[in-house]
Amino acid sequence: MDFGTIKKKLNLNIYKEVEEFLKDMSLVFSNCQLYNGTETPVGRIGVQVRSEYVRLLGQYNFVERFQNSQQVHPSE
Repeated sequence: MDFGTIKKKLNLNIYKEVEEFLKDMSLVFSNCQLYNGTETPVGRIGVQVRSEYVRLLGQYNFVERFQNSQQVHPSE
């Protein structure tokens, strides 16, 4: 999974549930760590981007907005 694929899926309204989007985002960060580690330049950027993503999810109460309609938990 990559950000380009996620963008395409968003533009085409492929995601039917928020959890699908959250899982794809989690997969991007998992793949980054798996293939780049956390100590390489790309790996360090991946860690920073993931940290900012999780922070923004919390700041905008992203998950809480959808809890009434479905069970969603951010992948960490």
